[in-house]
Amino acid sequence: MGEPTSASPLGYPLLDGWRLERLGPLCAKIGSGSTPRGGSAVYQESGISFIRSQNVFDHRFSRNGLAFIGDDAAKALASVTVEPRDVLLNITGDGDTIARCCVVPIDVLPARVNQHVVIIRPHKGLLPEYLQRYLSHPTIRQYMLNHNSGGSRRALTKTHIQTFKIVVPPIAEQQAIAAVLGALDDKIAVNERIAARAENLAILLAHQDRWLQRAGLGELVHHIRDQVTPGLIASDTVAHYSLPAFDEAREPEVVPPTSIKSGKFLVTQPCVLLSKLNPSTPRVWLVDPSTEYPALASTEFLVLVPAEGLDPAEVWAVCSQSDFTDELASKATGTSNSHQRVRPADLLATEVVDPRSMPLAVRRQLTTLTKRARFARTESHTL
Repeated sequence: MGEPTSASPLGYPLLDGWRLERLGPLCAKIGSGSTPRGGSAVYQESGISFIRSQNVFDHRFSRNGLAFIGDDAAKALASVTVEPRDVLLNITGDGDTIARCCVVPIDVLPARVNQHVVIIRPHKGLLPEYLQRYLSHPTIRQYMLNHNSGGSRRALTKTHIQTFKIVVPPIAEQQAIAAVLGALDDKIAVNERIAARAENLAILLAHQDRWLQRAGLGELVHHIRDQVTPGLIASDTVAHYSLPAFDEAREPEVVPPTSIKSGKFLVTQPCVLLSKLNPSTPRVWLVDPSTEYPALASTEFLVLVPAEGLDPAEVWAVCSQSDFTDELASKATGTSNSHQRVRPADLLATEVVDPRSMPLAVRRQLTTLTKRARFARTESHTL
């Protein structure tokens, strides 16, 4: 056997031929980037990809918000050039964003990273695909977070990462582990395509150009504002509907309530969560909370319960229309582009397509399509 159980971050004995090593010596490169001179002002519509923490999720890379820089800015960041099969790890953020990890997709290259993302380039018998899945294991994620520098915005350093203990199986077993988990990732990707297709069809059915009748959103919903202190909840776990959870997989995080440090809205029935923060990035979440444990939503969301005779899927579909989200963006105020908000009163006064004007058959189709999307995402969450 390898080192004793207590020495393994995974918490179980190492198998024959497996070894425990620090990550630093197993890598050709561990390093983060920086912001180009001029900051976001130098971003372009196309060019060399500039990867930020918002693009890095566990097991997948998100192109939402992917920035691009020109040749001069990229040349200044040549030391943080991303190469094929590099592992990307978020090294700053809150509990939802820090330590997310993926292998860079080949079609994103050429690319550079900013200071919130570290490049890990393994060699010496350590496969990137295995390393990424190892680092994304919940036990290892917590192991990494125990090394962070603390504060409201956590941070991992290069020194931290170099000293992380990695369980290294023989290369054939690394390949087998990566292949099995890769198959699950492929199924999750298929499910996401199914969910996205179903949601897009639902949005098309409720498209603003098809229906003339409008109503103020406040006429169609009840705005629920029941706020609770998570740490006082008598439950071991809660479902936390946060903005990062929406961005990552549209599934709530199941976490201990004591890990949530600020007040949240209590969600007790099917509803729509509509973000008032940065409406230029629409976040409209159709929610059917589990009865297993309490559900809590970020106070950046409005909790909207449909009025009598309406289904949450119908409210979700009309709130997902581009003219509605564009109008919300025009009503946003704030001191910076990253912290724009719409006042709840303005949001509820904004007009949407009135679902009551749609034929019953269309309304039923909306519900069926959104249920299909929700089933696919729930299955992916289980996988």
